[in-house]
Amino acid sequence: VLFVVVRNDNEAGNKKSNENKSHGHSQQSTTPGKDHVVAHSKMVKLVCSSTDYKEKCEGPLNKAMEDDPKLTQPKDLLKAYVKFAEDEVSKAFNKTISMKFENEQEKGAFEDCKKLFEDAKDDIESSISELGKVEMKNLSQRTPDFNSWLSAVISFQQNCVDGFPEGNTRTELQNLFNHSKDFVSNSLAILSQVASTLSTIQTLAHDRSLLSHNSNSPVASLDKTDGLPSWMNHED
Repeated sequence: VLFVVVRNDNEAGNKKSNENKSHGHSQQSTTPGKDHVVAHSKMVKLVCSSTDYKEKCEGPLNKAMEDDPKLTQPKDLLKAYVKFAEDEVSKAFNKTISMKFENEQEKGAFEDCKKLFEDAKDDIESSISELGKVEMKNLSQRTPDFNSWLSAVISFQQNCVDGFPEGNTRTELQNLFNHSKDFVSNSLAILSQVASTLSTIQTLAHDRSLLSHNSNSPVASLDKTDGLPSWMNHED
C-alpha cells in the first residue's frame, strides 16, 4: 500500500538512525539522509507503477523531489507531474508556430488547432488549480473531474492532428505531440494509482477491530479520526 510503505520506510530509517546513535557508529550523520532518499525513490516508483511511460514518470519526479523537499505526499507528486505535462503540451504547440502550411486547408486547420490548444490549456490549468485545493482525503471523490479534464487534453491534441489532411504535415504534428501526450497519459495513470490507494486505505480504516487486534497491521498507521495515515498532514 502506497502510503503505508513509505511510512514504514521512514520508521525503519529512524530506527536505524537511533541504533547508530546508541552504538556510536560513524554513519550517524549520513544514514538519515540516505534513508530519506530511499523512501522518496520508493514513493516515486509506486506512484509511477501503473504508467505506460515509466522513464518519463520516474525521472522527472525523482528530480522534483530532490529539488523540493516539500514534495512529501503522493498528491504533491501528482500535481507536480501535471505541471510537467502542461509544460510539455505548451512546448509542443509552440513548435508548431514555425511550421510552414502549404495550402488554405492546412492554414484553416492550424487556426482550429490554436483554439483547441487554448481549450487544452484551460483544462490542464483547471486540473492543477483544483489539485492545489482538494484535500487529500477527498481526492477520490474528485477523480472523475480530473479524469475528464486530462482526457480532454489528449482529445484536443488529437483533434488538432485529425483536422489536417493526410500527408507530411499531419505526420509531423502527430510526432510532435506524442511526447506531451505521453506525459498527460502518465498523469491519468498517477491519478488513478493515488486515488485507488487512498480509497483502499480509507476502506481498511473502517474496520476498527484490526487496530486493537494487531498493532503491526498496516491499518494501525491510520488515524482514528479521518482514516488517513498518521504521518500525513491533516491540513491536507
